[in-house]
Amino acid sequence: MLFRSRTVEVLSSLNSLEEINILRQIAPQLPESGAAVKQQYSTLAFIDEWKTDYVKKLVQVSTSDELLALIKVVPSMQDKVLDLCSAKVKMIVEDDLKLGKNSDLSVLSNKITSLKSKWNRIAASENLAMTKVIDLSLATGGKNAA
Repeated sequence: MLFRSRTVEVLSSLNSLEEINILRQIAPQLPESGAAVKQQYSTLAFIDEWKTDYVKKLVQVSTSDELLALIKVVPSMQDKVLDLCSAKVKMIVEDDLKLGKNSDLSVLSNKITSLKSKWNRIAASENLAMTKVIDLSLATGGKNAA
């Protein structure tokens, strides 16, 4: 079943931060933990379910501020992001995390929007569908694991 165009229209009307928060809240209640959404809609909401190679592609073109925003919005990504970024960026992000500053929501939203734009450029240039990016064993809670 294709992800409905009306749903895409609604999601497109949200800013990137709202999109992540809403999708992460509703996905667990959807069939197969929202696998259809995860495979058909380009979003950072489920970046913790992406294959590592694709996370790495995004991390390599991201600023420390963008990665810090990502970690604040999807805390489960902290270890993976820090493992994949350069030593310099890792040090900056770790220092910023230790400071524990609360980010202004508009700044956080702008950084996440910038990250999503970068991802969309990567996906377009490499003709990547989310079906290739998502690790189905993670996306469905292991139900479709090989």
